Amino acid sequence: MSLRRSVGALLGLMWLGAMLAPPALLHAQSSDLVVIVNQSSKVTKLNATQLYDIFTSARRTWSDGQRVMGFNMPPRSQARTQFDRAVLQREPEQVARFWVDQRVRGGARAPRSVSKASLILRLVETAKGAIGYVPESSIKERKVRVVARIVGKEVKAP
Repeated sequence: MSLRRSVGALLGLMWLGAMLAPPALLHAQSSDLVVIVNQSSKVTKLNATQLYDIFTSARRTWSDGQRVMGFNMPPRSQARTQFDRAVLQREPEQVARFWVDQRVRGGARAPRSVSKASLILRLVETAKGAIGYVPESSIKERKVRVVARIVGKEVKAP
């Protein structure tokens, strides 16, 4: 059998396996995210509209006057793409264009991108006013408060 046929057969089997996989197994490939704030924050839950305002920098302060410090996962990461689709209702290219437009117009700056979930956790743990999102599995025994969950393309209560 030629290499081309072998690769074709392997791809065909992979496709067939994906089509026959139970829906729960397919859903498990994308991890649920949690939106977290500093434990001292008075915020206990946030809805999709509130998160949209925070992560588009339309809302810059908390109700107590504390400055909001938003932290994003890196552009094009699976977590960032999932978050942007659920909260901003935009694809990665649309989000990038949104922030370019904001800079051109002298508008707000994007929340800071942080390379790792562990760094976002550390920043949110230590900085009052901080908010970010991380995979749910990464928050074990951390001093943060979960204020929302991102399940697939939906924002849910904590």
